[in-house]
Order: sequence, then C-alpha cells, then structure tokens
Amino acid sequence: MRRLAGTDATHLRHHRMTFSSIGRQWDACPRDSDHCRRRDEVSRLAFLLLGGRRAAYDFLNTPCAGLAGMPLKIAMTSALGQLQVSLLIRRLAIKPHSPHAQG
Repeated sequence: MRRLAGTDATHLRHHRMTFSSIGRQWDACPRDSDHCRRRDEVSRLAFLLLGGRRAAYDFLNTPCAGLAGMPLKIAMTSALGQLQVSLLIRRLAIKPHSPHAQG
C-alpha cells in the first residue's frame, strides 16, 4: 500500500504538527444518544398528534408559559422534561379549540 505524502511522523515533526491536530476539531462534545432520542420521540409525538410538521414545529419551538420555556429544549434536557412535554402534547391534541389540535 502506498503511503500518501505528508502523513508520516517525520513530516509532521518538521511542520510542528501532531496527529491530534489533524482532522476535524470539535468545539463541543457530540450529543449523547439520550438527548437525540428524547428529541426524536417528542418531535414524532407532536407530528402525529398535533396535525403535521408545521403544527409540531410551531408548538415545539414557541415558548410555553406552562413549561417556562420552549417545549423542545425542555424535552431534550431530561426524561422528566420529556414526560412533561409529552403530556402537554396529548392534552392539546384532545382539546378541540387548540390551535395545534388536529382538525
């Protein structure tokens, strides 16, 4: 197998580079799987119960007084936040006068 130019340790020392300085540099840790799972589950529930993508997006990204913040952020923070937002989505879905309810 041919070695690509500039990838050996001698070349790296010459240019004062280290193996750790090559490649993608992350500013923050990748999101953990629980964080992503909670986001996906709440988004799916809102999509199904509130009447589609636009209604789900509007609800999840609009600050809610009952939750003291945006529902999506609260749901992603913890399992308790996810439960609170899920219960609110279910309550909104059964109210006929809700702007987010299926019509």
